[in-house]
Amino acid sequence: MSYDLQVWSVRPFDHSAFGRPEIWQRSSGASVHARKNWQIVVSASDRVLPEDVPNEVSKVLPGIEWLTNLNLEGKPTAEAIRLVQSAATEIARFGHGAVIDQQDASIRLPSGVKRLMSPRSKETFDIVSLSWWFLDSRSASGEGRERLVDLLERVLPEVLPKRYGLYEPPQHVYAQTGREHFLKFLDENLHDTKVWYPHRPVVSVYLSLPSPLGAHKLGFRTNCFRIEVEKQALIEPGWAAVIKHLWRQVSVLIDPIYGDVRVLGNYMWMGASVSAGEEHPIKAWWWAGIPKELGNAVVLGSVYQKLWPAFARASTLVHGLAFASLDDWTTRDDLADKVGQPPQEQIQLPDRFSGIMNAETYREYQAELRRVGAHNLRRKYPSGWPFGEPFTQ
Repeated sequence: MSYDLQVWSVRPFDHSAFGRPEIWQRSSGASVHARKNWQIVVSASDRVLPEDVPNEVSKVLPGIEWLTNLNLEGKPTAEAIRLVQSAATEIARFGHGAVIDQQDASIRLPSGVKRLMSPRSKETFDIVSLSWWFLDSRSASGEGRERLVDLLERVLPEVLPKRYGLYEPPQHVYAQTGREHFLKFLDENLHDTKVWYPHRPVVSVYLSLPSPLGAHKLGFRTNCFRIEVEKQALIEPGWAAVIKHLWRQVSVLIDPIYGDVRVLGNYMWMGASVSAGEEHPIKAWWWAGIPKELGNAVVLGSVYQKLWPAFARASTLVHGLAFASLDDWTTRDDLADKVGQPPQEQIQLPDRFSGIMNAETYREYQAELRRVGAHNLRRKYPSGWPFGEPFTQ
């Protein structure tokens, strides 16, 4: 009979994790402490996939990638149990992990190991913005939204709202109303602007499903989904891995025409939400072509893979989507340096009067409007625009 513990961690076990490494003997990749009537065997860490991690573990720590087994064999004396538990705690602290006691399925974290370490910033800070633009998608259906909520709950529950509604301050509290009410709220307010307060380190979530899609009197509209996360979180153990996993999983579920990841600056907490900082080059649902600066990662759907074959060749293909990424998502480096610039005929053209106007720009806009008329002041689209007429008559 044995006494078994598991350590699920961000980093793999290393012999130096032990407070007294001299009492452990290395044997065929394992570390062993043997006595007359018992011995403890700490096996080498095994790499695990995100779907292999128990839900109860992923809820307490993000980005778990390694499993280490500890087995107490022989007579489980009080001294032996104390030592194996102490060893598991040291390994978990070293690897930023959680300990599961196989005897009663309990989970514990060593002191100093927390899901999120950094406090809320009192100064301006950077965010990492994950964005997707999509047309026909399973996520625009009731079943698709349910699958999206399931995915967020499983991979990164901080994205789900603590409060939500149609206006400020949002009237519904998720902990009280629950998942089914939230899904019903999305169904009943599908095309409305929604207020969605997530949990730190997620700072904002934007889900826009306009009707109709495509050509509109003001330009071309797509569905848009955006998740913004404090950049500082990606420096903490496990967070970069879980954010990258979320990026790929949401992409596969949504099947976007285009998606990207980029760092944006000058944000600041204002109560439960953040003030507007640096803007994304694509404004909300107004899709007008690929940005010239790509950011840290890009995913392309089938339409743009055909129009940008060099990107498709330099990327990884997963479920029909082409992914390319920098290793570090906390930098201001540009993926274009790795995969090349988008084709000139697919790059979005500058829009002189988009975004927030100051008083001077607004006067210029009004003067130009009187001079050329509203129809001629419409946004210009790239020459290789693949989605038909962007404007309704």
